[in-house]
Amino acid sequence: SNNTLVPSLLKNFPDKPVIAAGGIANAKGIASMLSLGAVGVSIGTLFIASDEAPVSKEYKEAIISSGREDIVMTSRLSGAPVSIINTPFYKGLKKADEERKNTKGIDSTAESKMETMNKGIRMLEKSIKPGNYNNLWVAGKSVETINLIKPVAKIIETLKDEFQNV
Repeated sequence: SNNTLVPSLLKNFPDKPVIAAGGIANAKGIASMLSLGAVGVSIGTLFIASDEAPVSKEYKEAIISSGREDIVMTSRLSGAPVSIINTPFYKGLKKADEERKNTKGIDSTAESKMETMNKGIRMLEKSIKPGNYNNLWVAGKSVETINLIKPVAKIIETLKDEFQNV
């Protein structure tokens, strides 16, 4: 969690600025990370649910209709853990992967890992485009607090207004 990660990073890298990321979707989250010593925050999932985000309407709607229990971690996309919405499409991929592992075993060569990463990146790039229903949608547990698609200016205005009252 950021509550322990930020102080740990500051302790181990006192000369480096720390920018907190993950699970931040409101002013309380921003204030919390700043109070721990972060110099800033990086907010992702909240801005996917913006009018301006260049992603499909379905992806934006999935952000606002999902809860924290709908978020799962996977290494399937790039070889590195990433959190995504547990869509029916992803469940089908996961089931196919499990069946393949049971019959073929796991190929862990560097070449195989690089191929997995490249395939995952291509799938993610395609999945965010309008009209694509191969729903591999990256999102964090902050989806729990996001319930409207808004213009970016409104999101920032709301964060600023809330921050004044924290």
